[in-house]
Amino acid sequence: MTKQCDELARLGRAICELRTARSLSEAALAKKAGLTKARLNGIEAGELEANLFELAKLAKALGITTEALVASAGI
Repeated sequence: MTKQCDELARLGRAICELRTARSLSEAALAKKAGLTKARLNGIEAGELEANLFELAKLAKALGITTEALVASAGI
């Protein structure tokens, strides 16, 4: 696994963990962040790379800063 793939997987797991800690479904978080459920699923699975704008929207929907979201993944 390349470093980039590892980072995508860690970020996806972090988003999933933050989402579940807030008792949000994928559909609910996707709606709050303005993403499709399929896009969020791909990001959480580490299959799709979120851009900066998507990360900012996800962080806001989770009630944290973008920096805290990235830090929670250890990146």
